[in-house]
Amino acid sequence: MENEMSQQIEEKKKKAARQRRNPDGTFAKGNDFSEKYKEEYADLLIAFYSKPLTRQEERSTSRGGTVTVTVPNEFPTVGLFAREIGVSVSAIKAWAGITEDGRYRHDRFASAYARVKGWAEGMIESGALTGLLDANMAKFVLSNDYGKREMPLVENNITSGIDEADLELIRRVEARLRNERKNE
Repeated sequence: MENEMSQQIEEKKKKAARQRRNPDGTFAKGNDFSEKYKEEYADLLIAFYSKPLTRQEERSTSRGGTVTVTVPNEFPTVGLFAREIGVSVSAIKAWAGITEDGRYRHDRFASAYARVKGWAEGMIESGALTGLLDANMAKFVLSNDYGKREMPLVENNITSGIDEADLELIRRVEARLRNERKNE
């Protein structure tokens, strides 16, 4: 029992040490939050998003044969990329972000991040249109993460700027077209 308590105390001390900050406000080395940027992350991000959306698999049938089916791969997201390289999503967004003086923190990574966000948007749209992704989920993600909005239906009922003579001419042409369609 005493051994368990000492282990718990040691764990609390380690956790506190991981959360310590330097005098300048940055996180201390070895801290959970001190995630260092590496130049290779830009290339890894591009490669991560370059994976195909689907793959072919051989499946057994109930009659003993095999059939090839198309199955979806895991959809690339910033969260999954963060997990793959062992950092937080906020670190990735900070690397692609802008500093106080208006420059990108890491130009190459910011460029790669912008490219893959555009690719992901296209993959979501394409996946929804082809039936690979659920259209409602795609609509939800596009509206929340990419700023897309549903376009309102616009009625084409223009009457301003048309005088009575022109309006009468339009009505006669419409009537003539309806009569021609009936006679065909």
